Amino acid sequence: ECRAKLFRFTGTEWKERGVGELKILHNPSTRSHRVVMRRDFVLNICANHVITAEMELAPAFGSDKAWVWFTVADMANEEPEPQQLAARIKTKEIAMDFKAAFDKAKPEGGI
Repeated sequence: ECRAKLFRFTGTEWKERGVGELKILHNPSTRSHRVVMRRDFVLNICANHVITAEMELAPAFGSDKAWVWFTVADMANEEPEPQQLAARIKTKEIAMDFKAAFDKAKPEGGI
């Protein structure tokens, strides 16, 4: 869990999706993990997708505090849609902790 600013790629530019707590949640019944983020104050969901084995975090915006990844089914708008997302995190240390948690949450052998 960390504070972040989330962006989505619209095909031509990055647009801000919101600021809030970026979390990786575990569902014990399905043994899966998902990324969930709600916007501060209004609590609208701005990220909600399962972490798959194929997902890779890559450095974003030439920064060591930002990560970019692609998901085939983000449910933030209640309809699954492919999204390229990026999160900018306050410090390099917290960003590295998020990457470690994300990589640890990836299932073995794919979904």
